[in-house]
Amino acid sequence: AIKKTLMHQVFSVNQTLLLRVGKVFTMEVTSLGFINMSGDGGDNKRGQLLACTEIVVERREGSLLRMGGSANPAHNKPKNIFSKEFDFNKLGIGGLDGEFEKIFRRAFASRMFPQHITEQLGLAHVKGMILFGPPGCGKTLIAR
Repeated sequence: AIKKTLMHQVFSVNQTLLLRVGKVFTMEVTSLGFINMSGDGGDNKRGQLLACTEIVVERREGSLLRMGGSANPAHNKPKNIFSKEFDFNKLGIGGLDGEFEKIFRRAFASRMFPQHITEQLGLAHVKGMILFGPPGCGKTLIAR
């Protein structure tokens, strides 16, 4: 009901909404998350609700609202493989910083999507990488 009512609306963090589903509910947008294949972070200040958007609804402490579904909200949150603080330059693979970041993100990008999305898109998880090159180019460092 939330998605159908608010489809194509643009939201920002800390925005308060009034939603009528039988009764009137007050909702607040606490965070926005994006799956970004390039890994550059992007602008997480605003986002549009689309058909492919996943919504995580959490009950505020002290609220009288009773919710069904999973008791653990962590089961509903999108997967975040890379922490924002992770820096590929600190791995110390000389001259391969940018290239390694692209390879790593492409290899694990399919794991960021929920299973039903990967099935709809026909994506297959990358199961391995072949590292080749002359001695001393960083293959062993990448493998470690």
